Amino acid sequence: MCSDVSDVPADVFLRLFGEHFFIFCKQAGYDTMLRTLGGNLMEFIGNLDALHSYLALSYQMNTPSFRVEMTHDGRMLLHYYSDRKGLHHIVPGSHQCTFSPCYPHKLWMEEKAFCNAFPFHIVFDEDLKIRQTGVNIQKFVPGLHARDATLDQYFTIVHPQVTFKIESIRKFINSQFVLKNYKDKHSTLKLRGQMLWMDSLGCMLCLCSPKLRSLQELQDVGLHLADLAQHDVTRDLVLLNQRRLAEMELTNQLERKKVGKQLLVGVVFVLS
Repeated sequence: MCSDVSDVPADVFLRLFGEHFFIFCKQAGYDTMLRTLGGNLMEFIGNLDALHSYLALSYQMNTPSFRVEMTHDGRMLLHYYSDRKGLHHIVPGSHQCTFSPCYPHKLWMEEKAFCNAFPFHIVFDEDLKIRQTGVNIQKFVPGLHARDATLDQYFTIVHPQVTFKIESIRKFINSQFVLKNYKDKHSTLKLRGQMLWMDSLGCMLCLCSPKLRSLQELQDVGLHLADLAQHDVTRDLVLLNQRRLAEMELTNQLERKKVGKQLLVGVVFVLS
């Protein structure tokens, strides 16, 4: 082994090999693919399995699997699974070559501007007590204003299937969350978005927007397009789907007319 010849411990050698391998992959033409895996280290690792599955189609290899989670002290815990023994030291070497995010020293945003920009967001603490909400969700779920109101009093988690506890939510922090308002019998409001843990505040930010597929659903929950943020892609999805439904209805009408004409021709032919 190289470690025997160079007197370098095997774990150190494999770590250095991991660093070199990452650089080699970028130089070999995979740099664009690697950059698009995620915007930070956690997202990058979370999408490695998908990349390996794609590469396995071409190279017929047994790919490793990665899973990452945040610990209570704010550190990342990486789980590495592989049927190839003794190569786990490569992982730290390759991953330390990735990037670290750059955050501003001061957040240049007013509270009012944030609540207007994200009108359906919710901030709640470890006891699920609601600390802050967006301007529009306040109108449709007024009970959120109540003193000591908790999120589980008004919403249930539809996806992922976890208990409504802060510990469970943090374990699935990389998942898309869907919340359903079950207190209002006249509304089926669902919110879809992501959870972001704010360690310095000890609070969770639910950055979400209504889950809608059509203008009919928009009306059913008592919303208007104006209630959605200008940057919210839900606006485009609703209008695009409405256009698709209209085109399908037009196609069905033309098909029914075509069938009607064929039946009419058949009846005329029989009578003649």
